[in-house]
Amino acid sequence: MKKVKVYCLRCPKTNAPKYVGRTGDIMQRKKAHNNKARDINTKKRNWIHELRKEGLKPILEVLIEVNNELGHYWELYYLKLFISQGYKLVNNNIDNLGNQTSFVKGHNAIPVVAIDKNYQYIAEFDSCEEGSIFINSTSNVHSAISGRLKTAGGYVWLKKLDYDKLTLASIKLIVDRAFDTSNRGNKGTQFKDGHVAWNKGKKGKLKPDKNVHQYSAITGEFIKTWNTARIAANELKCNEEGIGQCARGKFKSSGGYIWSYIKLDNVKPIKYKGRTNNKIKNNLK
Repeated sequence: MKKVKVYCLRCPKTNAPKYVGRTGDIMQRKKAHNNKARDINTKKRNWIHELRKEGLKPILEVLIEVNNELGHYWELYYLKLFISQGYKLVNNNIDNLGNQTSFVKGHNAIPVVAIDKNYQYIAEFDSCEEGSIFINSTSNVHSAISGRLKTAGGYVWLKKLDYDKLTLASIKLIVDRAFDTSNRGNKGTQFKDGHVAWNKGKKGKLKPDKNVHQYSAITGEFIKTWNTARIAANELKCNEEGIGQCARGKFKSSGGYIWSYIKLDNVKPIKYKGRTNNKIKNNLK
Protein backbone atom coordinates (compact mmCIF):
# COMPACT_ATOMS: atom_id res chain seq x y z
CA MET A 1 0.00 0.00 0.00
CA LYS A 2 1.32 3.42 -0.95
CA LYS A 3 2.70 5.54 1.91
CA VAL A 4 2.80 9.33 2.22
CA LYS A 5 4.59 11.61 4.62
CA VAL A 6 2.91 14.57 6.29
CA TYR A 7 5.52 17.21 7.03
CA CYS A 8 5.97 20.79 8.14
CA LEU A 9 8.40 23.54 7.21
CA ARG A 10 9.79 25.32 10.25
CA CYS A 11 11.34 28.76 10.47
CA PRO A 12 15.15 28.39 10.89
CA LYS A 13 15.18 31.45 13.19
CA THR A 14 12.37 30.55 15.61
CA ASN A 15 11.72 26.84 14.88
CA ALA A 16 8.01 27.72 14.62
CA PRO A 17 5.96 25.68 12.12
CA LYS A 18 5.07 27.77 9.05
CA TYR A 19 3.72 25.31 6.48
CA VAL A 20 2.12 21.83 6.45
CA GLY A 21 2.07 19.51 3.44
CA ARG A 22 2.13 15.85 2.39
CA THR A 23 4.05 13.94 -0.25
CA GLY A 24 5.05 10.47 -1.38
CA ASP A 25 8.62 11.60 -2.14
CA ILE A 26 9.98 13.77 0.67
CA MET A 27 13.40 14.44 -0.92
CA GLN A 28 11.85 15.58 -4.21
CA ARG A 29 9.46 17.84 -2.28
CA LYS A 30 12.35 19.37 -0.32
CA LYS A 31 14.16 20.20 -3.55
CA ALA A 32 10.99 21.74 -4.97
CA HIS A 33 10.55 24.01 -1.93
CA ASN A 34 14.12 25.29 -2.29
CA ASN A 35 13.98 25.69 -6.08
CA LYS A 36 14.32 29.39 -7.03
CA ALA A 37 12.50 28.78 -10.32
CA ARG A 38 9.34 28.05 -8.34
CA ASP A 39 9.21 31.50 -6.74
CA ILE A 40 5.72 32.84 -7.42
CA ASN A 41 3.49 35.23 -5.54
CA THR A 42 2.14 32.99 -2.76
CA LYS A 43 2.50 33.24 1.01
CA LYS A 44 4.78 30.22 1.15
CA ARG A 45 7.03 31.24 -1.75
CA ASN A 46 7.31 34.82 -0.48
CA TRP A 47 8.33 33.52 2.95
CA ILE A 48 10.97 31.17 1.49
CA HIS A 49 12.23 33.99 -0.76
CA GLU A 50 12.71 36.28 2.25
CA LEU A 51 14.66 33.53 4.05
CA ARG A 52 16.86 33.07 0.99
CA LYS A 53 17.82 36.75 1.12
CA GLU A 54 19.29 36.07 4.58
CA GLY A 55 21.08 32.94 3.39
CA LEU A 56 18.60 30.68 5.20
CA LYS A 57 16.40 27.74 4.23
CA PRO A 58 13.27 26.35 5.91
CA ILE A 59 13.72 23.28 8.10
CA LEU A 60 11.72 20.30 6.84
CA GLU A 61 10.39 17.96 9.52
CA VAL A 62 8.42 14.77 8.84
CA LEU A 63 5.49 14.67 11.26
CA ILE A 64 4.03 11.27 10.42
CA GLU A 65 4.10 8.57 7.72
CA VAL A 66 0.74 6.95 6.93
CA ASN A 67 -1.14 5.07 4.23
CA ASN A 68 -2.13 7.29 1.30
CA GLU A 69 -5.84 7.21 2.22
CA LEU A 70 -5.03 8.71 5.63
CA GLY A 71 -2.83 11.50 4.29
CA HIS A 72 -5.63 14.04 3.84
CA TYR A 73 -6.86 13.52 7.41
CA TRP A 74 -3.46 13.93 9.05
CA GLU A 75 -2.53 16.96 6.94
CA LEU A 76 -5.65 18.77 8.13
CA TYR A 77 -5.06 17.50 11.66
CA TYR A 78 -1.67 19.22 11.91
CA LEU A 79 -2.93 22.33 10.13
CA LYS A 80 -5.64 22.81 12.73
CA LEU A 81 -3.37 21.78 15.59
CA PHE A 82 -0.76 24.43 14.76
CA ILE A 83 -3.44 27.08 14.21
CA SER A 84 -5.02 26.27 17.58
CA GLN A 85 -1.57 26.75 19.16
CA GLY A 86 -1.39 30.27 17.71
CA TYR A 87 1.10 29.73 14.88
CA LYS A 88 0.72 31.79 11.69
CA LEU A 89 0.98 29.39 8.75
CA VAL A 90 1.62 30.30 5.12
CA ASN A 91 -0.56 27.60 3.53
CA ASN A 92 -2.93 28.92 0.88
CA ASN A 93 -6.67 29.12 1.66
CA ILE A 94 -6.12 28.56 5.36
CA ASP A 95 -7.93 31.57 6.78
CA ASN A 96 -11.24 29.68 7.09
CA LEU A 97 -9.58 27.13 9.38
CA GLY A 98 -8.49 29.68 11.94
CA ASN A 99 -11.55 29.61 14.21
CA GLN A 100 -12.26 25.89 14.07
CA THR A 101 -11.58 23.84 17.20
CA SER A 102 -12.84 20.39 16.27
CA PHE A 103 -9.40 18.90 16.83
CA VAL A 104 -9.14 20.15 20.39
CA LYS A 105 -9.93 17.16 22.60
CA GLY A 106 -12.94 17.53 24.85
CA HIS A 107 -14.54 20.35 22.82
CA ASN A 108 -18.13 19.06 22.72
CA ALA A 109 -16.85 15.96 20.93
CA ILE A 110 -17.90 12.30 21.03
CA PRO A 111 -15.09 9.79 20.28
CA VAL A 112 -15.99 7.47 17.40
CA VAL A 113 -14.57 4.31 15.85
CA ALA A 114 -14.48 3.28 12.17
CA ILE A 115 -14.91 -0.40 11.22
CA ASP A 116 -14.64 -1.84 7.72
CA LYS A 117 -16.85 -4.48 6.08
CA ASN A 118 -14.39 -7.20 7.17
CA TYR A 119 -15.05 -6.27 10.83
CA GLN A 120 -11.59 -4.74 11.14
CA TYR A 121 -10.97 -1.82 13.50
CA ILE A 122 -9.62 0.99 11.31
CA ALA A 123 -9.12 4.02 13.54
CA GLU A 124 -10.47 5.98 16.48
CA PHE A 125 -11.27 9.69 16.27
CA ASP A 126 -11.94 12.24 18.97
CA SER A 127 -15.05 13.54 17.21
CA CYS A 128 -17.41 13.02 14.28
CA GLU A 129 -15.76 16.02 12.64
CA GLU A 130 -12.37 14.28 12.65
CA GLY A 131 -13.94 11.14 11.22
CA SER A 132 -15.61 13.19 8.48
CA ILE A 133 -12.27 14.71 7.53
CA PHE A 134 -10.81 11.19 7.40
CA ILE A 135 -13.39 10.17 4.75
CA ASN A 136 -13.24 13.63 3.11
CA SER A 137 -16.90 14.35 3.85
CA THR A 138 -18.70 17.11 5.75
CA SER A 139 -21.23 15.47 8.04
CA ASN A 140 -21.68 11.82 7.03
CA VAL A 141 -20.09 10.40 10.19
CA HIS A 142 -22.52 12.31 12.40
CA SER A 143 -25.37 10.99 10.25
CA ALA A 144 -24.08 7.43 10.66
CA ILE A 145 -23.76 7.78 14.44
CA SER A 146 -27.26 9.24 14.74
CA GLY A 147 -28.74 6.39 12.65
CA ARG A 148 -29.68 8.39 9.55
CA LEU A 149 -27.10 6.44 7.54
CA LYS A 150 -25.91 2.85 7.92
CA THR A 151 -22.38 3.58 6.68
CA ALA A 152 -20.23 6.58 5.82
CA GLY A 153 -17.18 6.56 3.58
CA GLY A 154 -17.37 2.78 3.28
CA TYR A 155 -17.16 2.25 7.07
CA VAL A 156 -19.51 1.48 9.93
CA TRP A 157 -19.23 4.11 12.67
CA LEU A 158 -19.79 3.47 16.37
CA LYS A 159 -19.47 5.61 19.45
CA LYS A 160 -16.29 4.60 21.28
CA LEU A 161 -18.24 3.95 24.50
CA ASP A 162 -20.59 1.56 22.66
CA TYR A 163 -17.75 -0.11 20.78
CA ASP A 164 -15.89 -0.93 24.01
CA LYS A 165 -18.96 -2.77 25.35
CA LEU A 166 -19.62 -4.93 22.29
CA THR A 167 -18.47 -8.48 21.70
CA LEU A 168 -16.93 -9.47 18.38
CA ALA A 169 -20.12 -11.36 17.52
CA SER A 170 -22.19 -8.22 18.13
CA ILE A 171 -19.85 -6.12 15.99
CA LYS A 172 -20.09 -8.65 13.16
CA LEU A 173 -23.88 -8.57 13.35
CA ILE A 174 -23.96 -4.76 13.21
CA VAL A 175 -21.53 -4.66 10.26
CA ASP A 176 -23.42 -7.39 8.36
CA ARG A 177 -26.68 -5.49 8.75
CA ALA A 178 -25.10 -2.22 7.66
CA PHE A 179 -23.68 -3.71 4.45
CA ASP A 180 -26.64 -5.97 3.67
CA THR A 181 -28.10 -4.83 0.34
CA SER A 182 -30.40 -7.81 -0.28
CA ASN A 183 -33.61 -5.78 0.22
CA ARG A 184 -32.48 -2.40 -1.07
CA GLY A 185 -34.34 -1.25 -4.15
CA ASN A 186 -36.89 -4.05 -3.86
CA LYS A 187 -40.20 -2.36 -4.68
CA GLY A 188 -42.10 -5.17 -3.06
CA THR A 189 -40.71 -4.21 0.34
CA GLN A 190 -41.37 -0.47 0.12
CA PHE A 191 -44.08 1.25 2.17
CA LYS A 192 -46.96 3.06 0.52
CA ASP A 193 -47.11 6.85 0.44
CA GLY A 194 -48.21 8.30 3.76
CA HIS A 195 -47.09 5.26 5.80
CA VAL A 196 -45.40 6.20 9.09
CA ALA A 197 -42.71 3.78 10.22
CA TRP A 198 -43.21 2.27 13.70
CA ASN A 199 -39.79 3.56 14.82
CA LYS A 200 -40.07 7.09 13.40
CA GLY A 201 -38.65 9.56 15.90
CA LYS A 202 -37.08 6.83 18.04
CA LYS A 203 -33.33 6.73 18.52
CA GLY A 204 -31.67 3.43 17.74
CA LYS A 205 -29.49 1.79 20.37
CA LEU A 206 -26.74 -0.77 19.94
CA LYS A 207 -27.82 -4.15 21.28
CA PRO A 208 -25.86 -7.34 21.83
CA ASP A 209 -26.87 -10.59 20.15
CA LYS A 210 -30.35 -11.60 21.36
CA ASN A 211 -31.91 -15.04 21.38
CA VAL A 212 -35.26 -15.34 19.61
CA HIS A 213 -37.76 -18.10 20.37
CA GLN A 214 -39.91 -19.78 17.70
CA TYR A 215 -43.49 -21.04 18.20
CA SER A 216 -46.15 -22.66 16.05
CA ALA A 217 -48.65 -20.10 14.81
CA ILE A 218 -51.45 -22.71 14.89
CA THR A 219 -50.88 -24.47 18.24
CA GLY A 220 -48.72 -21.92 20.06
CA GLU A 221 -46.26 -24.68 21.04
CA PHE A 222 -42.55 -23.91 21.47
CA ILE A 223 -40.40 -25.11 18.57
CA LYS A 224 -36.84 -23.84 18.91
CA THR A 225 -34.55 -21.13 20.31
CA TRP A 226 -32.29 -19.36 17.78
CA ASN A 227 -29.17 -17.37 18.67
CA THR A 228 -30.26 -14.44 16.50
CA ALA A 229 -33.12 -13.45 14.21
CA ARG A 230 -30.61 -13.34 11.32
CA ILE A 231 -29.68 -17.00 11.78
CA ALA A 232 -33.33 -18.01 11.99
CA ALA A 233 -34.20 -15.99 8.89
CA ASN A 234 -31.36 -17.54 6.89
CA GLU A 235 -32.27 -21.10 7.89
CA LEU A 236 -36.02 -20.72 7.41
CA LYS A 237 -35.80 -18.49 4.31
CA CYS A 238 -37.87 -15.71 5.85
CA ASN A 239 -37.43 -12.02 6.69
CA GLU A 240 -35.10 -11.09 9.56
CA GLU A 241 -36.80 -7.74 10.18
CA GLY A 242 -40.20 -9.44 10.23
CA ILE A 243 -39.00 -11.82 12.95
CA GLY A 244 -37.79 -8.88 15.02
CA GLN A 245 -41.05 -7.00 14.53
CA CYS A 246 -43.04 -10.04 15.65
CA ALA A 247 -40.78 -10.59 18.68
CA ARG A 248 -41.39 -6.96 19.67
CA GLY A 249 -45.14 -7.40 19.35
CA LYS A 250 -45.55 -5.32 16.18
CA PHE A 251 -46.56 -8.27 13.98
CA LYS A 252 -48.73 -11.27 14.89
CA SER A 253 -46.48 -13.68 13.02
CA SER A 254 -43.61 -13.81 10.55
CA GLY A 255 -42.58 -16.54 8.15
CA GLY A 256 -45.51 -18.64 9.36
CA TYR A 257 -44.39 -18.63 13.00
CA ILE A 258 -44.84 -16.63 16.19
CA TRP A 259 -41.62 -15.15 17.62
CA SER A 260 -40.65 -13.84 21.05
CA TYR A 261 -37.55 -12.53 22.79
CA ILE A 262 -38.92 -13.95 26.06
CA LYS A 263 -38.75 -17.73 26.48
CA LEU A 264 -42.19 -19.23 27.26
CA ASP A 265 -43.49 -22.80 27.26
CA ASN A 266 -46.13 -21.80 24.75
CA VAL A 267 -47.88 -18.73 23.37
CA LYS A 268 -51.43 -17.90 22.36
CA PRO A 269 -52.03 -19.35 18.88
CA ILE A 270 -53.40 -17.23 16.06
CA LYS A 271 -56.99 -17.82 14.96
CA TYR A 272 -56.98 -17.54 11.19
CA LYS A 273 -60.23 -16.79 9.44
CA GLY A 274 -60.91 -17.97 5.91
CA ARG A 275 -57.86 -18.30 3.71
CA THR A 276 -54.75 -19.55 5.57
CA ASN A 277 -51.28 -18.25 4.76
CA ASN A 278 -49.37 -20.65 2.48
CA LYS A 279 -46.33 -20.64 4.75
CA ILE A 280 -48.48 -21.72 7.70
CA LYS A 281 -50.04 -24.48 5.60
CA ASN A 282 -46.57 -25.74 4.72
CA ASN A 283 -45.53 -25.69 8.37
CA LEU A 284 -48.49 -27.93 9.27
CA LYS A 285 -47.43 -30.66 6.87
